[in-house]
Amino acid sequence: MNRINPTALTHHRGNMSMDELSRRSGVDKSSIFSTEKGKRKRNNLATIEALAKALKVEPEALTATEFEPAKPENAFFAKTKLTMQISAESRNALLLVAMRYNVTPTDIVEFAPLLFHLAACESLNQRDERLAELRAARDAVGDLSAHFRFIDARLTSDPSAEHLELLEEKSIRKRDLRSKKFDEDASLMETRPYDYDDDEDNPFITHLRDRLASIVGDGSAEWSAEGSTESPANAPAESVEAWSEYFGPRYAICIDEARAYLGGDEEAADDFIHGRFSVSDIPKEMRSLDKARERLAWANAQRQERAATADELFSILGLGDLS
Repeated sequence: MNRINPTALTHHRGNMSMDELSRRSGVDKSSIFSTEKGKRKRNNLATIEALAKALKVEPEALTATEFEPAKPENAFFAKTKLTMQISAESRNALLLVAMRYNVTPTDIVEFAPLLFHLAACESLNQRDERLAELRAARDAVGDLSAHFRFIDARLTSDPSAEHLELLEEKSIRKRDLRSKKFDEDASLMETRPYDYDDDEDNPFITHLRDRLASIVGDGSAEWSAEGSTESPANAPAESVEAWSEYFGPRYAICIDEARAYLGGDEEAADDFIHGRFSVSDIPKEMRSLDKARERLAWANAQRQERAATADELFSILGLGDLS
């Protein structure tokens, strides 16, 4: 995929006007404008080379996958280095979201606390509203109890259910996003459905899943693999899968960008989205946006290597060929 990184082009153009860059490079001004706005999914090699020559940089400087322009020190807004380990899935998603919206990974990281806060507030407020609706409905049922004096009170009143309501209220007030407070109460034998999975069914991950489902299709990138403008009919949808206490969040987003980044190959894109390899594992010389074919060959080699390792392990364990 030959594609100029909009952030890189804007940075290297600097104070040079688009008119001047167009004159020096011979590239139409409208093409430069649409490229910087991220509206072009690919640029031909001659355009990349002409712009690079006019800007006196190597073509790779314009097609770098991740471009973080150096920012001057500011005494009022000091920067600090963040050191932490994150899953390969999240690391790759950081790159893909930056590609989709033409921003830097740093921008995304700096917005992350605010966006998490917004999602958390939405989730808790939604639970509060639904609990109020449930109580109103239960009160309405209770009002009908006078009509059923000949039937046991359990028909219209359930003390266990009322206790669960109080647990949910306590959980919301404590900002308990995963509703762990339910597991701390020993007064009830069962507080969860029999098939409840804390990683996949907790209220925060359910809220995120519903929110993503409500916007799927809005603003998604066009499918831009070799010669195609539409996503395959059987393409997987964006999804929120789980939030594990041990493995962190699991989700699949920016699938079109992953396919384009890996030459249109579904299997390689799926490996990338699900963190079977990280962008940091890819050799540096293959990370620029115009190296999709080289990346795909490397990713396919990695898959074959993983399969061979798995076969060897199965053989050692005496499990035979499970493929």
